[in-house]
Amino acid sequence: MNIILKGGYVLESDTNQIILKKLTGTNNKAGNPNKTVVGYHSTIASALNGYVKNSILESEATEIKELLKEVKDLDNYIKEMLGGR
Repeated sequence: MNIILKGGYVLESDTNQIILKKLTGTNNKAGNPNKTVVGYHSTIASALNGYVKNSILESEATEIKELLKEVKDLDNYIKEMLGGR
């Protein structure tokens, strides 16, 4: 699995877990983007919750209304990815 999300996040997986990573903005010697691990998750739902949590923590909102709009936008984005569920 290698799913690119908004905000520079990526969902990857191995045989046991889903890994939420963030692109660092730099490339390694092979020219591939460097990523840092944000969290390890056992389910897609948990990984997406981690994505939302980290996106909120990175927010530069200065008002509650602004933050709530960002959260709503993230929820809508995830619903779109899941096919409107």
